[in-house]
Amino acid sequence: MNVLVAGVSALLAAVGVAVVVQAALAVDRSEQRKAPARLPNRFGLRLMLAAIVLVLAMLATGWPVAAAWLAVLAFASPSLVGINRRRANEVERIEAIATWAEMLRDQAAAGADLVQAVQVSAAHAPPPLAVQVARLAIRLRRFSPEEAFGEFSREVADRQRNS
Repeated sequence: MNVLVAGVSALLAAVGVAVVVQAALAVDRSEQRKAPARLPNRFGLRLMLAAIVLVLAMLATGWPVAAAWLAVLAFASPSLVGINRRRANEVERIEAIATWAEMLRDQAAAGADLVQAVQVSAAHAPPPLAVQVARLAIRLRRFSPEEAFGEFSREVADRQRNS
């Protein structure tokens, strides 16, 4: 019975710590609307998951070292699960940029200048880059090439860092 009381107490303490940490790390609501936080990467939830696993493993096995290692694994697992998909997305995006650059090269070889090449390639840009290229084509009609390409580079760089 003492083990059960200790386990429940530890679980409640962990939940309390997680709530305090989550409140301390709270993001402004306007930022949450811009880029919603993904559930597996939230620190407070990961901490609660680790605490629950720690308590359950301790109750089930009685081995503190095994329980601690399982808790660490539970805390790190959301990061480990998504790593392959992030790498695949990065590779897909890099290949899309290379393909689009080849399209621009081919248009330039046919005698088009850079602005014309972007306008022509906008309809056939690779899917991971299509939205940014379409916006670039629109900007090139409205703004100077320096402004349009500057904004394009910021969009592509920001998306690459946040992926």
